[in-house]
Amino acid sequence: MKKFMMICLLALVAVAYADDKFIDQIKILMTQQEKADYKKLKTDAEKQKFVEDFWAKRGNDYKTNFENNLKQVNDHLKDKRGFESDLGQTLLLLGPPTEQKDNKGKATGGGYGEDEGEGAQQGNKTWVYKSLPSDVASGETSIEFKASGGKWHFADANTANAILEKARVHYASQASAGGAQSAPTTQTPGTPHPAAPAEAVAVTTPEVKAALDATATGTAPKDIPVSGLADTFMTSEGETFATFAIETTGDTSTAKAGVRVLDASGATVKETELPFVDATANPPEAAGYFQTKLMVPAGDYSVALVVVGGGKSGGVKKTLKVPDYSGKFGLSSVILSKKFTQLTEAKPEKTPYTFGKIKVDPDVDRTFAKSNDLIIVYEVYNFQVDAAGKANAEVTISFQKGNEKPKSTAPSPVNGLVTGKKMTVPTSFPLATFPAGDWKLIVSVTDKASNQTSTQEAAFTIQ
Repeated sequence: MKKFMMICLLALVAVAYADDKFIDQIKILMTQQEKADYKKLKTDAEKQKFVEDFWAKRGNDYKTNFENNLKQVNDHLKDKRGFESDLGQTLLLLGPPTEQKDNKGKATGGGYGEDEGEGAQQGNKTWVYKSLPSDVASGETSIEFKASGGKWHFADANTANAILEKARVHYASQASAGGAQSAPTTQTPGTPHPAAPAEAVAVTTPEVKAALDATATGTAPKDIPVSGLADTFMTSEGETFATFAIETTGDTSTAKAGVRVLDASGATVKETELPFVDATANPPEAAGYFQTKLMVPAGDYSVALVVVGGGKSGGVKKTLKVPDYSGKFGLSSVILSKKFTQLTEAKPEKTPYTFGKIKVDPDVDRTFAKSNDLIIVYEVYNFQVDAAGKANAEVTISFQKGNEKPKSTAPSPVNGLVTGKKMTVPTSFPLATFPAGDWKLIVSVTDKASNQTSTQEAAFTIQ
């Protein structure tokens, strides 16, 4: 009975807090525990501090994304309080559905349709989700709405609100852990998706700070062997972010990883520390492998990557160039790999080294055997399209061994998966005929419509 009462109360939360100026909008994101904690506060100063801590825990990236989503939901529902409605809360917490069904059970496509505002017709419809996080719902999940008073309401409010509360808890826990967003990514172009969790956790462990300090100044600790990567990418909507990968050997079950981004003057731009082993990763990362991402503005940086555990530490310093894409034609970093993994569900765009349902395992030390196929993945941004809607671009790939003259492929059309402002391009080369030694890969893509060329390079070794 106690559990049943708690579920029933979920439907009344929006009304109970509707007039509170401090949490007017964020009440949609607050867990039951957060609401209970807030209700105990007496003064405006305490409430203001609560809100500040709420956003600090989740991070600026989360806050910006949520505010954008909130506006889109309200605009689509043609109601400035649309975020409080059953449809609005579902969109903000679960994203648009994978599929919709009408009251006869007939599929009507994905996205969230055109009839969610005032004037909804009589009858029911169902939103089907097929890739929600496992701690929110497993397998295919349906939420049914019924039309009443010109709007859509939950047909089963208890069940729907219980799912939404699980989503709130999921995102709050992901934010606290600094984990990658794992919300569904199926969405209609231009529609919102759930807000991303916090992207960084402050460095509080003295040993991690000491290792970062030493690595940043060029005296990286060497007790633990560490190799690392620092790469840059852009989302389909134009957000630039950096990804980081660390590889090491030994027992990392209780180890921590640290990342510090420094500008040309040596000042810290961003830093974070996280458990080396991410227990929430699905699928789990390979032993000895760590990855994360940070939002970093355009510029030239150095990056300290460290591993600390068992009284030992190790670090490596890398360079990072974050381009100013902002509508300009360009390329991402080039990923070199020996293998990739096919996932059962698509991941959010800012998940490191993951592209929809494909997770590329970057070769961190970029050392290959002649028996390997060299898998190359890169992205092309802000290209122009021809009359048929295809990218009017061509690519040349060159290989250079030492100081020898580069050997290049003939220019050929760029073929890849187009999503918004970007195209993800995979290709591969067998290395059996390549002599052993140190090599440089050069990827050069020309946008023929604008006559602009962008080039990226990556060094690797063949043993």
